Amino acid sequence: WLHTDALVQADLTPLWRTPLAGKPVAAVEDCSRPLEGLVNQSLLVQLAAPSQAPSGCSIDLGVLVVDLRQWQALDVSARVDYWATIHARTPDAIGRIFSQPLDPRAALSTAVRGAYVRLAPRWNVFGLGRRAYTPPERDYWVAEWRRAGLADPFGGAPSPVRALAAPRGGEGEGRILHFSGGDKPWAGNGSGALCPSPTSRTGLSSCAAEWPRATALPRKKRRAPSEKARRGSQAPPPPPLPPPPL
Repeated sequence: WLHTDALVQADLTPLWRTPLAGKPVAAVEDCSRPLEGLVNQSLLVQLAAPSQAPSGCSIDLGVLVVDLRQWQALDVSARVDYWATIHARTPDAIGRIFSQPLDPRAALSTAVRGAYVRLAPRWNVFGLGRRAYTPPERDYWVAEWRRAGLADPFGGAPSPVRALAAPRGGEGEGRILHFSGGDKPWAGNGSGALCPSPTSRTGLSSCAAEWPRATALPRKKRRAPSEKARRGSQAPPPPPLPPPPL
């Protein structure tokens, strides 16, 4: 499963061959947006058992590897529908289960929590169409960069820049760029997010520039048909009209 705003930059064969070990789905985690921020924990504890209150990382839905048989066997669709129904039937007077009703990640992340395979982040570099992080997201990514020994690449500005290692022979980071968010490069309104670049001095370049570069690849020239083929493709001439009656 690939969102239409995803740009594939590498061979997907390793992704296709990801062992799911009986799990119905594999996805990249988004720990900057944990389930505690997507689900009303206190309200859910009031409506159900405390053990049902989900916690931990959510998953980004831009890139998914799905085992259709396991998905059907575990009836994941019914689990997603269960959480969506609870949200829809909860009266507004007491609150809402999901903080963002139109974001499907809350229902799916809750339905498959603990039952998915974690993909490496390079298979879904998401958020490249966003202009700013929320404060909790920014705090998370700054901590991640520091843990990896990387300085803040945007100097404190609230921009969704990803500080990833430069790709090595096309097999490094950023195998799938996901332009999730309101800005889309094909619409001419790139967010200014930066992606790994083997040609840039800093190792980073504009993510939005990758889209036209990929979509402007030279197309194969079509060879002109031979004279024989042209003659064969032409319709036979119509039969002559009969002479007029005397």
